[in-house]
Amino acid sequence: MKGWAVTLFAVGSLGLVLALSRGAKVAPLPSGDILLLGDSLSVGKGTLGGNLASLLESDGRTVLVNALGGRSAASFIRGSGPKEPNGKGAGQLQEAIDAGVKSAVIVLGTNDLAGLAIGNPLDQTLKPFQKIVDQLRSAGVEVYGIGAPHYQERPKFWPYENALKEGLRDIYGVDHFIDAGPLTENYKMHAGGKAAKGFAERLYAALTGKE
Repeated sequence: MKGWAVTLFAVGSLGLVLALSRGAKVAPLPSGDILLLGDSLSVGKGTLGGNLASLLESDGRTVLVNALGGRSAASFIRGSGPKEPNGKGAGQLQEAIDAGVKSAVIVLGTNDLAGLAIGNPLDQTLKPFQKIVDQLRSAGVEVYGIGAPHYQERPKFWPYENALKEGLRDIYGVDHFIDAGPLTENYKMHAGGKAAKGFAERLYAALTGKE
């Protein structure tokens, strides 16, 4: 895809069944290519998103990873400044749609959570997520959301975690949303190595039902 820092991964035929904290099951991912849209937690193979894509690669699919450090849903939609050198989010999503992705996994929320902690309104924080989901779904793309991790070292985030989680669950739908908090297990922001790999393995298991 032109202008994208995109990493291609081959990821296998998945029949995804997601176990959520409420006991609901997430709808199976359709066959075909996947867009993984993320922030710094997905930049590079050793990150959370990179490890997750590599695990999915072992199942034989193609994953298009579009990830940038500092990205929030709002900065992605605006598409301006150094955080979004590839233009407005709508254009980037259209490139993925034109490339033929059949599903998208949105791994955003950390920078949105940070924004809530400094006083950004919840409704304004959630609107860009809705725009992302609406554009993709209007093109027939199945959209799945992974909520923000729980950061034990960032107590200022804690009062806002539940509101963001519930808002995202409403946007993605209970059968298309994974609450990452219970899967975090002391994951620290930007952790790599075993921490990122372990978190990715727990998300993969939640997504696929595989250990």
